[in-house]
Amino acid sequence: MESSCRCGINFGMMLVQSVVNTFGSEVLAGYSASIRIDNIVTVPLSAVGNAMSPYTAQNSGAGKNERIDTGWKSALAIILSFAIAICIILQAFNTEIISLFLGTDGSAAAYRTGEEYLSYLGWFYGILGFAFVTGGVLRGMGKMASFTAASIANLSLRVIGAMVFAPLYGVEIVWYVVPFGWILYFSICFVSYRRLSKPLRG
Repeated sequence: MESSCRCGINFGMMLVQSVVNTFGSEVLAGYSASIRIDNIVTVPLSAVGNAMSPYTAQNSGAGKNERIDTGWKSALAIILSFAIAICIILQAFNTEIISLFLGTDGSAAAYRTGEEYLSYLGWFYGILGFAFVTGGVLRGMGKMASFTAASIANLSLRVIGAMVFAPLYGVEIVWYVVPFGWILYFSICFVSYRRLSKPLRG
């Protein structure tokens, strides 16, 4: 199931990139650089989320279910600290960071695309981190169906939003819809987790 989900994500991102392609090579260059940076800054968030899976499985197997909720809250605090640092860095140094990938050959359109992408999404990485953590708990509980549904909903919203609205309102829509996908992702994971955690706490 996880490999199928990964294939779906890759296919979805290809569809999004196909939308960006229609805006020209310069915009695509800035978007591609931003995606590389995005992949880097999400590493610590993803790592915390991945750590929650074995943590949850071990405590669930040991019958220490009360520790799962405690660990989840602690992980959210860690994510929040990372998200604040990421936001500050991306707001203050987005041009310098983009230049590491575009260099002196990057056009004004490429730089503008990259800067807008990073400065906008920089405010929302905490939501993604919360989703990673909560999804990690679901995986640790063996609830892959809920986690997969959340991932698919996130991707679907982003792909549909980009394909439908970007041609009408501009390439900025491609990253404007991303936080809405992350919110949906987290909401589904959170609701599933709270339903599961009630009997654990009771």
